[in-house]
This record gives sequence, structure tokens and C-alpha cells, in this order.
Amino acid sequence: RANAAEFAGELTALDEDLTAGLDDCTSTDLVTGHSAFAYFADRYGFHQESVSGLTPGAEPSPTALADLVEHIEDEKITTVYAETLVPQDTADTIARETGAEVAVLDPIEGLTDASAGDDYVSVMRSNLETVREGQGCSCPERPPSSSSRAPPSATRTARSSATSTSPSAAVRSSPCSAPTAP
Repeated sequence: RANAAEFAGELTALDEDLTAGLDDCTSTDLVTGHSAFAYFADRYGFHQESVSGLTPGAEPSPTALADLVEHIEDEKITTVYAETLVPQDTADTIARETGAEVAVLDPIEGLTDASAGDDYVSVMRSNLETVREGQGCSCPERPPSSSSRAPPSATRTARSSATSTSPSAAVRSSPCSAPTAP
């Protein structure tokens, strides 16, 4: 029960940081490889346009690709998101056609060496920073939530040794900067 309560606190802190970090963005159009981020987009105020619908790695039709390129140009979208588990060839093509940048999000369908974390919370914090930068989000006025904590792996390491003085145990993350010591 203690672990469940701790993890619930981590999820609450993550949601608070996502909400604050994505509150004020210059673009709310999220162009992704496929519709893996629909819940994320809905919860945090984005409209998702996907390159290949629900099927990751599927090739879009020439018409669908042309429509998406036109949408990106019309809306002045600056970032197209590829994914860790899918080749980013189509995202690269769209970026070349529109002048957009390609950034990589992790849909957390399977952790790989390309994943920017080793668990849900750390991967989502990485996704937060990626989306924040790609969507032109400003930093929140408030400090990160007081319940923010080190990635669970660092927390587990600190808990496993009651005498641990590991600096990673004291790391807090912010929706607008790299993790820093308090």
C-alpha cells in the first residue's frame, strides 16, 4: 500500500507538471506519426493530427500527405513528432517539405534503448520537455509541484539503502528545465 500511495503521488505530481508545463503554448496542433497521443492531446489541450491514423508505420496516401503538409504550412506548425518505435522517414519527409523540425516522442508501448527513461514517469517527463519545446510553451509561473521527486529508479535506489546519500535521491524535475538539486 505504501508503494501504491507513493506511485499515486508521483502520478499526481507528473500530471500537475504536465498541466503547468503545457498550459501556455504557441501551437496547439500536435502532428504525430500515428494516433498514439490522442488521450494526451485531449487532456492537455492539443488537437492531434496524425500522419498514419491508428496504424504505426503505415504509409499515408499521397493525398493525405499533401493535405497534412498544407495544414502544417497554413497553421505554421514548427514541429512534427516521430516515435521511438517507428521509423521516422515520413516525419523527415514532411519536415523537409514544410521546414518543420522533427522531435521524437515515446508512446510508451515498449521501452527501447531510444527511450529517454526507464519507466512511465521518466518517459512522460521527457515527453513533456519535448512537447514543451516543440509547441513553444512558456514556463509556468509557479514552481514545480512540491510532490515532484526523483525518477522512481533513483527513489528506489535511495530507498534500498537507508544510509544512502546519493545526490540523485534529492533531484527534482521542473517542467521547464533539466533536473536540478534543490
